[in-house]
Amino acid sequence: MAESGVSYVRLRLHNDGGTLSVVGAKEVSGPLTIPDYVSTGLIYEVLVENRRIGLGSLPAPNVRRAFTNFDQREAAFGHNETVLESYDFDVRVPKSELSADTLPRIAIQLHQVDAAPPTPLGRQALRAQLGDAATPVATLTGINLDEIEPDARAELANIVGTR
Repeated sequence: MAESGVSYVRLRLHNDGGTLSVVGAKEVSGPLTIPDYVSTGLIYEVLVENRRIGLGSLPAPNVRRAFTNFDQREAAFGHNETVLESYDFDVRVPKSELSADTLPRIAIQLHQVDAAPPTPLGRQALRAQLGDAATPVATLTGINLDEIEPDARAELANIVGTR
């Protein structure tokens, strides 16, 4: 895709009550820097056999905000927030880390982190570094092309070269 040969893959995931599924995939031109710091809230990490290949903070994908009508008493309290059980979010991984061989060995984990770590993170799994400070929310163990939505399957198969 990218003329320079450097790209990453944006996987669209759906979380339905703690069950993750792949619902989309897109190759994006350019390099991907994996951060060594995370903020509070929902954090995703992508692992291949306990080696991190993706990490990121998600700005509240599970919260829907709405304004209360200004003529209502509740308007003084600000936004009306609803926590969703079902929502979509994106994870990013370097294309060089994805292949037909690695897909079944990938684990995508979603964590709730209530206090941002004060020091840079290493490359090992988040739970190994933060312990109970990273509460598991959902996990996808292995990506099986036969089990994902047809459009996402075709795109991901094309990206990893199995098509």
